[in-house]
Amino acid sequence: MNNLASRTARTESRSARWRSSRPRSRSRVEPVGLDLRALTLLNNLGANLARAGRPDDAARVLREAAEGLEAKVGLAHPHAAAAWSQVASLMLEGKKPGEALVIVDRLIEAAREARAEVRPDVLRSRARALAMLGRTDEAAEEFRASLAAARRAFAERPDRLHDFVRSILEFHEGVEDEAGVTEWRGVLDALGPPVDG
Repeated sequence: MNNLASRTARTESRSARWRSSRPRSRSRVEPVGLDLRALTLLNNLGANLARAGRPDDAARVLREAAEGLEAKVGLAHPHAAAAWSQVASLMLEGKKPGEALVIVDRLIEAAREARAEVRPDVLRSRARALAMLGRTDEAAEEFRASLAAARRAFAERPDRLHDFVRSILEFHEGVEDEAGVTEWRGVLDALGPPVDG
């Protein structure tokens, strides 16, 4: 019995040393050291985690990818902007509109400084955040601005424009905003039936 106790103590001691030697974060990746392809794959992993219903893991991975992409190519670059836009969308889904608004405002400022087009999804996220914060007049204007940007971005992809407008309609339906539902149902009807791009 003494031999068994001795072996158990040695095993527990080794396990404790192993646990204490491991890094604190179980999957923290140093994104700045990764190349653009690896960062894009990391971003895709985060998006897949979000679709799989793992929002905490998705937020962590997407944030790491976004930080790495921003450091590698700059905030106004389409890859970095898309990654941060996904982080903002997760913040909105997690009922954190203030955090999402900070992210999208940074993206808008970076795009304007670079004299680049602001992504429609960024403007839509800003509108959603404003609406969730009770700033409905600003939100309505921002939703319209996102539609104008989407019309430019998806001029050759009517299916994408249709999906974009439908997502705005679904947001208004979800928050039970009857005026918004009426407005965006009218916009969707004016687009006509969905067409494959």
